[in-house]
Amino acid sequence: PYADGSGRGYYGYAKQGKQLTDEQIAAIETLQAKHFDTMQSLGKEFRQKQRELNALKYNSNTDTEDLQKILADMNAIEDKMYAERQNFASVMQNEYGIELKNGYGMRRGKMHRSCY
Repeated sequence: PYADGSGRGYYGYAKQGKQLTDEQIAAIETLQAKHFDTMQSLGKEFRQKQRELNALKYNSNTDTEDLQKILADMNAIEDKMYAERQNFASVMQNEYGIELKNGYGMRRGKMHRSCY
């Protein structure tokens, strides 16, 4: 399955010419698990806010301030997700020399919702 030389982990360390020790790979896997848990938690928070927004936006009695507050909360969560991805990528680059490409994580970039 690794005919392209992409073995030693999820990110194809061999493709980047990395010779990692088993200890480094274990540390990376621990870091990945922590990052995944953080992103999963933030994703759940974001989806909860989406459900709240959907419930309010179709209600004719909804105050626009309530909608704006939920949108602000969603943007704050996306900012946290973006910062977490940037931090993870920085640690991988600085400590292990592994460059992560765009698209790692639950979202493909920093997206702000200005309206729905």
